[in-house]
Amino acid sequence: MSQEIETSEIDINLSDHRQELADAIISAYPSTAKLTTMIRDRFKKNPDIVAGGETLDVKVSNCIQWAISQSKEKELLKAVYQGNPNDKDLKIIIKKLQPILLETPLYDEQITKKWYQRITLRHLGSTVLTSISLTTFIIAIRLLGVFENSELFLFDQMMRHSPTEEQDKRLLIIKITPEDIEHYAEANPPKNGASLSDEIIYKLVSTLLDKKPKIIGIDLYRYAKPEGKLAELLNEKKTDKRLVFICKFPDNISNKDGGRHNPPRDVPLEQVGLSDFISDSDGVIRRQLIQMGTPTTQDTENSKCRNPKQDGLMNSFSLQVAQKYLNENMEFGFSIVKPFDNILKPLDISKQGGYSLRDLNGFQILLNYRYAHEKDNPNSYSVSNIAPQFTVQQILKNGINESFIKDKIVLIGTTAEGYDSSFLTPFSKAGPDQPIQGLFIQAQMVSQLVSAIEDNRPLIKVCSLELEILWILFWSLIGASLALLCKQPRKLIILGIICIGSLFIICILLFISPIKFWISFYPSALAFLSTGIMIVLLELRYQNKNQLDQLTNY
Repeated sequence: MSQEIETSEIDINLSDHRQELADAIISAYPSTAKLTTMIRDRFKKNPDIVAGGETLDVKVSNCIQWAISQSKEKELLKAVYQGNPNDKDLKIIIKKLQPILLETPLYDEQITKKWYQRITLRHLGSTVLTSISLTTFIIAIRLLGVFENSELFLFDQMMRHSPTEEQDKRLLIIKITPEDIEHYAEANPPKNGASLSDEIIYKLVSTLLDKKPKIIGIDLYRYAKPEGKLAELLNEKKTDKRLVFICKFPDNISNKDGGRHNPPRDVPLEQVGLSDFISDSDGVIRRQLIQMGTPTTQDTENSKCRNPKQDGLMNSFSLQVAQKYLNENMEFGFSIVKPFDNILKPLDISKQGGYSLRDLNGFQILLNYRYAHEKDNPNSYSVSNIAPQFTVQQILKNGINESFIKDKIVLIGTTAEGYDSSFLTPFSKAGPDQPIQGLFIQAQMVSQLVSAIEDNRPLIKVCSLELEILWILFWSLIGASLALLCKQPRKLIILGIICIGSLFIICILLFISPIKFWISFYPSALAFLSTGIMIVLLELRYQNKNQLDQLTNY
């Protein structure tokens, strides 16, 4: 049990030692701020009434005069000593005037209490209420999209700082370059706006099929009826099961483009996948489409790119290629089969990462880009270096060893401007890379799916909305507790910076580590700061109210 200091039996005359006491107080409290804090904490009085004045000397003199006029000499000695019991000058004057203070154990309710004992029901109630209220408000504006652009910007930064990787050797990319188009157009001019004629496409595909690839994905729109030998290769009943083609759901201009995004006419629809990309409002591709239902629009009714079955589901091109590669004997269809049905977790209303509340059409996942370099050039890092690459002329004129193709995934597409669009990635949005063609985006998506199964390469995961609410509430409570327990402004600011820095580092490490977990940073940071500031303001308001009550009573 604490022992209160007994001072009533000793008479004190401060007038005889006034200057000596003033010097000792100045030694113990060498700044106006420290003196003011001592008076506010020890006397619970307004410092301007107890120790008014412009300079420190005047304030100390007025403080002593106030103590004498109020017959509070003993309380003054007790207060200044308990506020700084280790000051030598203060000990000397205390020994002369009130030696019992040096012999009695110090008692200070605020010092001796444990941190949890200093939290009253008022503190606890205001902390919890403030945290819950601000968390609710922050979650509401987060779902409305206030933080989305900031979170996506941070997503791009974290993606760019993820570890670099090797090329995916399971893939081989055949590029139709501007040089290829120009070279073959002289002897075999293409029709219907195609990049290469049917004859050249037949030669290319048949040459590759002879080298025994597991799957060939043709990222070219071939909506016109094939001619010549290509018509024999692309036949509804005889089309090689190793071939996968693309189509695209009609959009607002599809009825004006002559159906250019339809699948090849004589290819079974089961060997076709959607080429659609999902770009964000800033044009960046951060998500991968896995499966989507056929839109019920007039344009779609007239399109060949549609599943006429009741559910209307169609797989993406990347999923069709990846599933056929991993399940060579699998029949093509429009379902997600093992092992993808166990590992693919779609973005939806309850799991959306840094995205705002929206209708996420189709089965979507986040795209974990592989940032790799060319085999012979270790300084050529780019998302377009996802896999080894050859041009059409290198294949048809120079030939290619079967070892480059056997049991591989071969993707054919064009990189020529005007034949394939370019897209922004997290590496080209204010990053080191240039926009890349859709062929390389498709390669990234195929690689992500295959690598997740064969290499256990992580897919980007997001937490549920419920867990995110708890995460934001947790940081809100941390901010409130820090503001409640830390009374020194400088220390509070330093600890606040440390906490925000720790939150930022946690978010980055969770993303770039093998865990590959994307959790929002800005809502939690705002919850921490706003709750802490609110608690500080409430405490200041409470203290000012107490001082005003004391002045009124005085």
